[in-house]
Amino acid sequence: MIRTGELIQESNDKGPHRLVRVAYDGDEKDAQLVDFGGVVSAPIKGAQMLIIPADGDEGKLYAIALAPPADRVDGNKPGENRAKNLKTGALFEQTDGKSTNISDENITLTGNITLTGPVTIKGDITHEGDMSTSGTHTDSIGRHDA
Repeated sequence: MIRTGELIQESNDKGPHRLVRVAYDGDEKDAQLVDFGGVVSAPIKGAQMLIIPADGDEGKLYAIALAPPADRVDGNKPGENRAKNLKTGALFEQTDGKSTNISDENITLTGNITLTGPVTIKGDITHEGDMSTSGTHTDSIGRHDA
């Protein structure tokens, strides 16, 4: 039978399985976290948990984490996706307005990156290394052709 409980000890995320300590029905036990299709998260203490005993065996528990109610990301419209870091508040969201937004103090993109379409940058730019350009460049001095 599926039960509900609470995460009382976070995973140390070591070994072949991510184990957490859950409390339910007046008991405390270890449970293996369930990850969905490569999406991995580390739930925080106080998270609500769905607890599933494999084959009805209370010694083989699987757990699916739900965000604590106070930290739940709400306001999603059908088809939208949001992922929130519950400790820092960093947010990745894909809205129904055909936008993907990333909100965090620092964002690092690694690899070959191609941006297609107009790009707006608000703030200072620090550039290190070589830069190749084509087309027209406009700055405070005026227009320049590459």
